[in-house]
Formats: sequence, C-alpha cells, structure tokens
Amino acid sequence: MVQVNKNISLELNKKEAMSGTVTARPLPVGSSARGKVDKQCALFYGVTISEEQARSGIVIRVTSAAQSKFKLLFFEQEIDGGY
Repeated sequence: MVQVNKNISLELNKKEAMSGTVTARPLPVGSSARGKVDKQCALFYGVTISEEQARSGIVIRVTSAAQSKFKLLFFEQEIDGGY
C-alpha cells in the first residue's frame, strides 16, 4: 500500500473550482480521456449522469501508464453553479 499525502496544493486553484470558474472538459459516460498533467497541476472533467444512472451506481476507473501517484477529487455541482 502506498501512502498518499492528503493535502491539496493551493496551485490547483481550489477557489476557482469552488466558484465554478474552472473550465471542465465534458466527458460522456462510457468514454475515456488521456493526457499528461504537470506536477502540482490539475485537469477538470465534467460528467453528467442521469437519475437512473445515479440510482444504479457508476464506476470511474483512473490509471497512470507511468505508474505515477495522483489524486482524484470529486465535486458535486451546486444549484447556483458552483462546486
């Protein structure tokens, strides 16, 4: 088991994510994305799921081809558009 630091770097611009000003790339259910993320940076994706999918449950699979450590954060959108 690998210990992962649970602190989030301020460089991830958590404030922007919380205010809804971060651009999240749409990622349809069933599709995949790949890319490279620089150290202390982040990529944001938006996934829209239906009520039926939410009731049934979804699986999100994330891997690193380079076996790098990473953090996966989930933000649920608020009624006012923020996260």
